Amino acid sequence: MAAAKECRDKALMDIRMNKVIIHDMTVQECYEKSLALFVNNIKTRKRHQNTYDQLFPEEFRTKQMSKVTAADLQTLVNDYAQNHSEDSLSRTKTLLKQMYRAALMSGIPLADQSQMIIMPKAKKPQEPHAKHCTLPDLELFLEGLLDYNSHTAEGRKKSRDTYLALKVMQYIGIRPQEAFALYSEDIDLVHGVIYIRRSIGSTATSMRQVIATKTGESIRALPIPDPLRPVLEEMLTHDTEPLLQDLDGLPYDTSKISTLLCNVAASKKVPHINQYMLRHMFGTDMTKKNVKLAQTMMGHESPKMTLNYANKASLEEMR
Repeated sequence: MAAAKECRDKALMDIRMNKVIIHDMTVQECYEKSLALFVNNIKTRKRHQNTYDQLFPEEFRTKQMSKVTAADLQTLVNDYAQNHSEDSLSRTKTLLKQMYRAALMSGIPLADQSQMIIMPKAKKPQEPHAKHCTLPDLELFLEGLLDYNSHTAEGRKKSRDTYLALKVMQYIGIRPQEAFALYSEDIDLVHGVIYIRRSIGSTATSMRQVIATKTGESIRALPIPDPLRPVLEEMLTHDTEPLLQDLDGLPYDTSKISTLLCNVAASKKVPHINQYMLRHMFGTDMTKKNVKLAQTMMGHESPKMTLNYANKASLEEMR
């Protein structure tokens, strides 16, 4: 509001002095400016680009931002909702809000027309994702994983490293990006504590980098369960930092680990297990005991987010 008032006052002064008030920005220019100001990693940039490409027709991108009406945006969002899921639809408003903010920060006094949009209901059904697995299914899968590509040294290393990361996720419920970012200094077997203070992600210029955790709440110290000790002891024998590192000297790409897990399930005819299933399993068990404790251990900003990890059975039990 303060920035908007400043732009308004400057425009009024320019009018009184018969100056040219502003140069306008096109939709494309506002989008590019929003990327420069607010997007600081490659993955987010790709998501924004995909949303922008599908939301705005080519002929719309050269339109002056000041000429874009709320009705224009509502029409675009309504069209977008016809063939996108609820998750994809929610990104459109974030994108539009950042574009208007970028224009305002550039000295263009525009009212944020996106605030007037009534978000339609997405027409494309949300694809169901399996969020939980059983321990017997997990054991079957892990056996298949260790046997997958075991005829090569590279295959054995990748499968073993993935096995170790999955066991860490199973026992302490951390994110895949956190499990693959553990350093030797993060594991204190003497005091039985494991410290989560890094993640694997992208920067503005590079993929597969060790970066900060997702949020401030994600920095945490977790107790080491006894069954996890042998796994951590094996990880500490590795002479790389992070401890789980690909053959090219960079951290593992967790999206490629997901592809590996799909290939294991298809090749070995075992139940498919994805990385986040283990976090969901942990979250489900913890919320049965104590939601606040589960929130702290999982590094969530709010208990509502933690409850999303609980399955229906655990919610019923908590009632």
